[in-house]
Amino acid sequence: MSAPGNSTTEKHIMYQVFQDGKPCSSYKIKGWNIDTFSTKREAEIFALLWAYPYTREIAEANHKPMKLNVPVDYGMTEVSVMMEIREA
Repeated sequence: MSAPGNSTTEKHIMYQVFQDGKPCSSYKIKGWNIDTFSTKREAEIFALLWAYPYTREIAEANHKPMKLNVPVDYGMTEVSVMMEIREA
């Protein structure tokens, strides 16, 4: 019997960030090709950085937890920017 956390069948959950229902990496923006993270908090910080012209420090200070699979409008104008985090 293996110790907890050492199971070879244990799945590590990853979190992928989407804009308007599309993976962020599919937008092919140079330097923004990674949209999947090992922690939900990192995915949430990425969503803020993707949607807003924030520095990482400001994004971390303004971080608010997001629910999985629930789009949130991060638009700063009348144009919606629907950000979502899903388990990958």
